[in-house]
Amino acid sequence: DFGQAYYQRVRTILAEIDAAESLAQESRAVPRGRLRINAPVTLGAHELARVLPEYLANHPKVEIELTLADRLVDLVDEGYDAVFRTGPLGDSGLIAR
Repeated sequence: DFGQAYYQRVRTILAEIDAAESLAQESRAVPRGRLRINAPVTLGAHELARVLPEYLANHPKVEIELTLADRLVDLVDEGYDAVFRTGPLGDSGLIAR
């Protein structure tokens, strides 16, 4: 009858939604993808080069693209996910941590 057929279809749809939600949760739980980082030459060569291998060992699905440059880069225009800088903070809309 109609009610039973409707119930079965809705049940199938809800099961698919649950599966999609589980997949989304799993992808958020495990870091993955490319991480583009820029840092000054000295900081990158001495500090980041020392800690990044351990990070990559703990997060094997992450690929790091590290660029070392002493020039100021534009985080957004140049497509970086993270930029390390030393020295006084200039006036900008970015947040320093």
